[in-house]
Amino acid sequence: MTNVGQNPIAVRDAQDRILAPLPQGLGEEDLPLALAGGRVAAQALRSPLAIPPFANSAVDGYALRGLRLLEGESAVLRLIGRSAAGRPYDGPALAAGEALRILTGAVVPPGADAVVMQEQTRLTDERLELRGPVGAGDHIRLAGSDLSAEAPILAAGDQLHPARVALLAAAGRTAARVHRKVRVAVFATGDELRPAGEALEPGQIHESNRALLLGLLQAPWLSTLDLGIVPDDPALLSRTLSLAAAEADVIVTSGGVSVGDTDHMPRLVQELGRLDLWKVAVKPGKPLAVGSLGDCRYFGLPGNPVSAAVTLLIFVLPALRRLAGLPDPLPRLWPVRLRDALPRRPGREEYLRARWVAGPAAAGEPWAVALSGQASHQLTGMAAADCLLRVAADRGDLPAGSMVEALPLPWSRGLTA
Repeated sequence: MTNVGQNPIAVRDAQDRILAPLPQGLGEEDLPLALAGGRVAAQALRSPLAIPPFANSAVDGYALRGLRLLEGESAVLRLIGRSAAGRPYDGPALAAGEALRILTGAVVPPGADAVVMQEQTRLTDERLELRGPVGAGDHIRLAGSDLSAEAPILAAGDQLHPARVALLAAAGRTAARVHRKVRVAVFATGDELRPAGEALEPGQIHESNRALLLGLLQAPWLSTLDLGIVPDDPALLSRTLSLAAAEADVIVTSGGVSVGDTDHMPRLVQELGRLDLWKVAVKPGKPLAVGSLGDCRYFGLPGNPVSAAVTLLIFVLPALRRLAGLPDPLPRLWPVRLRDALPRRPGREEYLRARWVAGPAAAGEPWAVALSGQASHQLTGMAAADCLLRVAADRGDLPAGSMVEALPLPWSRGLTA
C-alpha cells in the first residue's frame, strides 16, 4: 500500500484537506413547507408581500382618531361600528369624536390613528367612556412592521427550523427549494463483533459503534443506510464497500484502519479508489482514514467507540454539513474554564470528555470538569459527558481556572453548538 503520510497531520490541516474539495450541496429539490422542516435552503427567497399586509390592532379595544389624553384625563366618544379579524369595517372614515369597536388582528379603519385597550373603557348606550393615557399609534401594528415587501426571508444555506418555515408560510410561500439529503452508509468491521442480544463466545464483544454513530448522524438533512457488521474478510469488505459506494454519497466505517494484520480498510480503499490521508495527530482517534471511491467519500474511523465518536464529530460531520449545503461547517467551540487542575503531556490535540459545572459566583464564563476514565474504549465517560474539552497539542499541565475550548455534545442541556 502506498504510504499516504509518514507522520500524523494536525487536526486543522486534516479538516482543511477534507473540506477543500467538497461541493456545498449535492443537488436540489422543491419541497412543500410541510415536508421542508430541518432541511437546508438551496436559494435565497424574498417576501412577495408585507407582513403584516395591513395595519391592524394589537389588542381588543376601540379605534379612534385625533384624540390625545394624558394620565387621568378622560373623554366620551360615539361608537359607530365594528372591525373584527377577517371582517373589516366598511363604513365611512372615522371622524374626530367617534370610535370603532376593534378586535385583535382586525384592520385598523381609515382615519384611525390609535387604539385604546378595552380595559381603559366603559360602554354605555353606544357611548364610549375612556380614560388616558392615549397617544398616536397606540396598539397599532403597522403594515410591514414585521417584514417589508421584497425583504429577504431566507438565505441560501439557512436551515429551515420551525420559525423560518412559519415565516415562509406567513409570506404566502407554499414550498422551498432545498438541498437534497446526504446519503450516508455505515458499517462496523471486526471478527470479534456480535450484535446485541446474541450470546458471546470467548473473545467476542457486542458491537456498539453503529448505535453511537447512527445516533450522531440523526439530522433532517441526512439519510442513513445501516449495513451492519462485516467480518475482517478482505473479499467481504471490498464487496460491501462497492455496494455502499453505489448507494451512498459518504461511507463511514469503524474499525480496521490501524496497522494490525486484520486492518484491511486503508489498503482496500486505495485499491478501489483513492486514499487521501491516514493518521491524524488527535487523541483519541489517531488512525483516521479518509479517501473516496469514485464520487463517494470514505471515512474510516477507529474501532474504539470514543475514538469513533470524536473523529465523527470533528472530521465527518463538518464534511457532511458542507455536502448538505450548510455554511460554516466546522463545529463551534466555546471558551470554558477548568474547575480542576489537569495534568497533561504535550503531544497530540486532545478531546476530553467533560461536564459543565457551576463556577465562582462572579464568573461570567462557563466552567467544566474533565471526567475520569478517558480511555478510548470507555463508553461510560461518553455517556456521562455533555461536552468535549479541546486541549491544544502544545499545552502541558493545566492548573485550575485555565481557559480551554469546549465542543458541546448533541445531547448537552447547556451551551449548544
